[in-house]
Amino acid sequence: MTIPVDLHEALTIEDLRVGIGRGRDRVELLDGISLSLRRGEILALVGESGSGKSMTALAAARLLPPGAELGARRLVVGGADVASAGGAALDRIRGKSFGFVFQEPMTSLNPLLTIGEQIAEPIRLHLHLDRAATRSRVIDLLGAVGFPAASTRLDDYPHQLSGGQRQRAMIAMAIACNPPFLFADEPTTALDVTTQAQVLTLLRSLCRERGMGMLLITHDLGVVSAVADRVAVMYAGRIVETGPAAAVLAAPHHPYADALRRALPRVSAKVARLEALEGQPPSPRAFPTGCRFHPRCARATARCRTSVPALVPSGLRTVACFNPIAETKETAP
Repeated sequence: MTIPVDLHEALTIEDLRVGIGRGRDRVELLDGISLSLRRGEILALVGESGSGKSMTALAAARLLPPGAELGARRLVVGGADVASAGGAALDRIRGKSFGFVFQEPMTSLNPLLTIGEQIAEPIRLHLHLDRAATRSRVIDLLGAVGFPAASTRLDDYPHQLSGGQRQRAMIAMAIACNPPFLFADEPTTALDVTTQAQVLTLLRSLCRERGMGMLLITHDLGVVSAVADRVAVMYAGRIVETGPAAAVLAAPHHPYADALRRALPRVSAKVARLEALEGQPPSPRAFPTGCRFHPRCARATARCRTSVPALVPSGLRTVACFNPIAETKETAP
């Protein structure tokens, strides 16, 4: 994978691995994840539940659950070496180099603190503003994320807000210190369809206006097509295809990515039923040898059952498959 020259302008993950347990009981949850993201760009990480999407974002932010062990050749966010940072150094990186929008704001926000207090916390920690300046910034942030009557809602508690308002408060907290990168883990899952569209539009606008790069975790290819510049498809703890979002969604080259696309409802499609992907994703405790998708893949051969396909460049994409659906013909602009 080509690493951007200016690491201060990029999020760079090389050979990221996460495991739990020891000896024979050890389970590798992530296996050699490599991604890069530039400022101002939206990269969507997609796959079925349990594929490792959220674990990748948590690992990149050093927010892994107890017992999980992280290893990486390189893990740099906006020039900050996240992999080797610890204690106070890691606290300085969080909020300043990246923000995090969690999947369920009701459980992520502190129910005992007002939203004004929670948004003010990273501002006091990283920007060291006085009380009046902090209050002014919190109001500005709530206004920036489309919070109605921002100046009158600072003393509201999370339970007094709607789902969309809680998510907007979470986004305001994540961008409070103008981080160059944002991790958004299924940010619209708990919202109704109308509010989902509003939050996605907001996140896309914030990235463009502030020059933030966003790693967007989602299982919804409709979300990918709406906001993402590039997409990385995950299966069973590995990346199987990356590339421009429009190109990958239009004509995937990895059989798994193609199966996801075929299962996506389309208003214009005249089909009796959607094409379901047979079988279930493997458990991390029983990953198959070779290509982990081969038990569910109609294109699998004997080689797929014994050898691990590398993620190799194919035009503007990378694909990890011995029998890709088509050879890419994209050329760089």
